[in-house]
Amino acid sequence: MNSKENPLVSIIIPMYNAQKWINGLLHSILNQTYQNIEVILVNDGSTDESLALVEKFLEELGETRIQVVNQENTGVSEARNEGVRNSIGELLAFVDSDDIWIREKIERQVNTMIELDIAATACSYAIFRDSNLEILDVVHPDWSTLGVRNWLLFRSYGGLLSSTLMLRREIFYKAGPFRSDLSLSADIDFAWRLLSFTQVKLIREPLVAYRLRPNQMHKTSDLLIS
Repeated sequence: MNSKENPLVSIIIPMYNAQKWINGLLHSILNQTYQNIEVILVNDGSTDESLALVEKFLEELGETRIQVVNQENTGVSEARNEGVRNSIGELLAFVDSDDIWIREKIERQVNTMIELDIAATACSYAIFRDSNLEILDVVHPDWSTLGVRNWLLFRSYGGLLSSTLMLRREIFYKAGPFRSDLSLSADIDFAWRLLSFTQVKLIREPLVAYRLRPNQMHKTSDLLIS
């Protein structure tokens, strides 16, 4: 099978104080049905046991596809950009350290991109409560310019770009990088720029589980600064 049929997917994980969730995410990635992957985990100056847990995880599994990059705390946007700089895959996928991927997530997206010959795809996602794992909702985002405006205005759920998006490297370089001077709105800003270069095909299946927990950045509206 050649690289066009089996492209390398670089998975970028920004990690900051994620000791409660990081092992669960890594298991969900390594258990994917699509296995031609590399994982670039950027430790963004964590002060808890996140890094120690990851190092123990890698030692126990002998896993060589996960590369850990350490940096001082500069924020999630710069951590994602640093992950891209350290990656080599034709396709890029991002995931936050407290989310979970369904086993077929990568395979479904890679196959869709190859079959339709497109540059970017995203998927629907399920929202679950961290305290009791209860599924609260399934979101099918509107990946249009109007949809992105509505995300910004809190008129609809966002696209959860940080854990659902897969795109070709050359499109990332055209639309990116993520702006490190923005917080949550860096995702919306990137989505807006991305749509000026390509459409994003939505797979209407919940292939990502988004964890709803207390003190979450995505629930703090004053971080949406422009």
